[in-house]
Amino acid sequence: MRPLAIHEWNHLRVQDFKIIAEYNSALFSIVSKLKICNLENMVTEDNLIDKTLSTFHAENSNTYLNNTETDNLITYNELLASLLEISTWTKSHRIL
Repeated sequence: MRPLAIHEWNHLRVQDFKIIAEYNSALFSIVSKLKICNLENMVTEDNLIDKTLSTFHAENSNTYLNNTETDNLITYNELLASLLEISTWTKSHRIL
């Protein structure tokens, strides 16, 4: 299970999901596997934020990152809330 969990973590990308909620679900499924394998050091708040912000598709990264104050983020949950809010707004305004 350990090699699979590491592989899934290394290949997880926001751009592979249609909506942020699906990405979040997959992320925490992998996080659970990593914790079971005693790899908690891979799932710090900073790593969760970095993983998420670094794996957007280039077309969407400007929309999300320009509307997210990444310097003020303390937790992954704050980032998630911001991304869900932006995602809802962009859907209603047909930007993405």
